[in-house]
Amino acid sequence: MNLIKTKSYWILDEHESYIDITSGGFAFPFGYANEELIDSVSQEMRTVSKCMSNIGQTTDSVEKAEQFLKDNNWSGIIWTVTGTGAVEAALQYTTLLNPNKKILSYTPGWHGTSIMTKQLSATSSNFSGPVRTIKTNPWRTDLERSIEEKRLIERTEIEIKSHNVGILVINPAPWYYGLNIWSNQFWLSLKEICEDKVTIIVDDVASCWGKTGEYFSHTKLIPFKPDVVCIGKAITGGYAPLGATLFSKNIWERAEGRIFYGHTFRPYMGGIGAFNKSIEIINREKYFDSVENIETNLRNIGYRLKSLDLINTFRVYGQCASFDVIRDNHKIQNFKKRYYGASNSSGFNSLRVCPMFIADNEYFDILETTLIDIMS
Repeated sequence: MNLIKTKSYWILDEHESYIDITSGGFAFPFGYANEELIDSVSQEMRTVSKCMSNIGQTTDSVEKAEQFLKDNNWSGIIWTVTGTGAVEAALQYTTLLNPNKKILSYTPGWHGTSIMTKQLSATSSNFSGPVRTIKTNPWRTDLERSIEEKRLIERTEIEIKSHNVGILVINPAPWYYGLNIWSNQFWLSLKEICEDKVTIIVDDVASCWGKTGEYFSHTKLIPFKPDVVCIGKAITGGYAPLGATLFSKNIWERAEGRIFYGHTFRPYMGGIGAFNKSIEIINREKYFDSVENIETNLRNIGYRLKSLDLINTFRVYGQCASFDVIRDNHKIQNFKKRYYGASNSSGFNSLRVCPMFIADNEYFDILETTLIDIMS
């Protein structure tokens, strides 16, 4: 596919124009060719191209970004260039505090593209480090979820006791696995068995910045504050690379100053500019208020697809939806190839969608027509 132009929620290649149904892989919630975000990146790079905030260097822009995160009750902040880097930073710090402890994650999941994060995701990797994984089974009903969550809690408790687990890495909204949302009871049970023994790292890279109508998805999805949260992707609107690892007070007080990481973990300054601008745009345009409308539109599309016997079930939360297709065909396969992030590993032959903040009635009309066409 040779892309010619992107604008708003439209993509133009050498053959046709079409809407982007996954927000550029969950990273472009403001749409394409947003002049404010483009200018914020170039202006920041013209002002200060490099800032080693991890060794005491700072700028007004970095201080502004960090103040926003501190105002959201994060005590420690490590900037990285990517979401993958944010997970790596979280692992470096927490393994330092938990020497000789194993790392546990649930799979399938997605935590990045480095050797270590691929191992956490149970994707292809030659790394054989201190990682333990538990395979999760997808569910379609509340009863199936209850059964699976009970099994996972029991397995997790065994892993903690029998395999010296000291760190747990988990996606707050398992988007990679068909958008199966954990229940509050699951999180509370997890907290109970991890209390004072296991550091909980929440990988919020794909689900932060509005997917749930909040900056951080854990504020909607998790009934307690995690020890560490990793963010990335949409925090710059997709216009520049940037990630951040956020530490709660009890973790940061034990970790601060205990590791030197030089150039490895530092902010890309263009990303800092876009980070600050994205917050300004969200507040000015009240974009989080639009998430409820997006969710309603997605849910209504799901009901209509189900009434047409095109899907078995569907799941919607905030900006994201996953539709379990009944009949597979070449159009669906081509559709998944076109859109990064449209397919997942639930085993249900699901299609994922994630509209942008700027999605309007025309967008949802085209989305519904497109889904009916490829599923028929």
